[in-house]
Amino acid sequence: MKKPIEGGEQDELLARLIGLGERSFQKSYYPELQRRVAELERFRTLLDQGNDGIFLIHVPSRGIADVNQTGCRMLGFSREDLLGRPLDQPPLVSSLRSLLRLAISPSVRGPSGTCCTWPTTTG
Repeated sequence: MKKPIEGGEQDELLARLIGLGERSFQKSYYPELQRRVAELERFRTLLDQGNDGIFLIHVPSRGIADVNQTGCRMLGFSREDLLGRPLDQPPLVSSLRSLLRLAISPSVRGPSGTCCTWPTTTG
């Protein structure tokens, strides 16, 4: 039978587990972790501010793994409502059909056949 850990030993063990020990690797990685989290937050903000809807689909489940704010506005759902939702659920299917119909409509397509029209300058 193991002997119980005494108060001082328990505090030291807990400090080492959460990265407060003197030779903790976590302390040296923490600034890098903060930098990367900030970088990801900036990237997320950039994607959310764009004009294009971006959907990340988990192929095996056919569910929405992630979506930007523009994609949410396009479909009329909140991000929380869309995450994990299978693409073949009835309310989502009708929204996707409407969006696809609009994307392939000849009136929306540009002269080159793309779904977007880019401003051109003539000089």
